[in-house]
Amino acid sequence: MVLDKQDVERYQQCYDAATSGLEGYLLLEGNARRALTDGDVVILEQKAALFKEALKINPGSFPSIFFLGKIYQRLEDYQSALFYLEEAVNNHASDCNAPMEASIVAMSLDLTARAVRYSEEAVRRAPDYLNAITNHAANLFVTGNDEKALEMVAAALAIDSEDPIANMLEQMILEVKQGRRIRPTFHELIR
Repeated sequence: MVLDKQDVERYQQCYDAATSGLEGYLLLEGNARRALTDGDVVILEQKAALFKEALKINPGSFPSIFFLGKIYQRLEDYQSALFYLEEAVNNHASDCNAPMEASIVAMSLDLTARAVRYSEEAVRRAPDYLNAITNHAANLFVTGNDEKALEMVAAALAIDSEDPIANMLEQMILEVKQGRRIRPTFHELIR
């Protein structure tokens, strides 16, 4: 689809308005999870409406699709989040964040096989990306594939031997294997 100059300008206005100030609300690297206020929910719903308007103009816009998924994830509307994140996975074959985020949302919905498939895809797309590797290791661990999870942890530790998530996962996996700990659920693991 080719956009004319007017469509490009309209799209950019919607997109810029939608992204302005958005970073503090989404669960991205380094952002701590905090409770949303009623005002936050209203703002996120307004941002979602702007991204949807942008998608009417440019239906294939990867960033708009991805951010819609992230907004719905933050609003804990996991069905909608997964819909948009799966669209992002399918529309941008080189991005590793979309499948990684889709795996997190799928786990939130207890769609474990799908979650593992997406986290594996994220690692395939970015084999040296620490967050993708530890996410996949966590998914494998939660689903009982301890040996493969330990392989992923080893890969993560080869990148950063002091990574707190990889080290925590390694300890937890070994404790489960030794019978000293009960295998956590995804929801217990992310607390």
